[in-house]
Amino acid sequence: TLKQVSRFRQLVWMRVRLPFPFAPRDVIFDAMGVDCLQSACGGIMVVVRNAKQEDWPDVELLPPLDKRDTSSIRAQVLLAGALIIPLSPTRASLVNIMNVDPVLPALPGWLMNWLNRKCLWYAFDSFRKQVTDLHQQLPPAYQKEVAAKPQIYQELTKRLEPWANLSTQDDERKEDD
Repeated sequence: TLKQVSRFRQLVWMRVRLPFPFAPRDVIFDAMGVDCLQSACGGIMVVVRNAKQEDWPDVELLPPLDKRDTSSIRAQVLLAGALIIPLSPTRASLVNIMNVDPVLPALPGWLMNWLNRKCLWYAFDSFRKQVTDLHQQLPPAYQKEVAAKPQIYQELTKRLEPWANLSTQDDERKEDD
C-alpha cells in the first residue's frame, strides 16, 4: 500500500511476473471498497482504476524503493471491479470485470482475450483455494494485517454477521428434515 486514503480506499502498487520472454508488469491503482450489503445488490463492491499523478499530487506514484525493478513495464488498469455477494459463511458469488492493458503489443487481441479467460480461471481457482485455506487458519502475514487494522476487520465481521447467522439457521433446518 502506497497510501491509505480512508478505511476502504487505498493506493496500491502491485507487480506481476510474466513467463519468459516477457518482462514483469507493475501497476499503481486506486482501489476502493463499497459496502452494498444493505442495498439491492446485497454485496461488497471493489472498484479499481489507474492512479493518475494529477489526482495524487502529494504521493510519488512509484513502487516502494526496496521493490523497484527497472525491467518492469507499467500496465494500465483502465477500470476493474468485483461484486462479492456472500451466500453463506463458506460460499460467495463473485462477478468480475476488467479493462486492463498489459502492454503486450506483439500479441493479437484474440490471443490476449483467450489468455485472459484462461488466466482468470486459474486466478479464481487459486483465490478459491486460498480462501478455503484461510477459512481453516489465517497465515501469519494475514494475522499481522488483521492486527494492524482491527477497526476495519471488526467492521467487516459485524457487517457480514447476518449471513453467518442465516446460514446457521439454514443448516439447523436441514438437520431437522
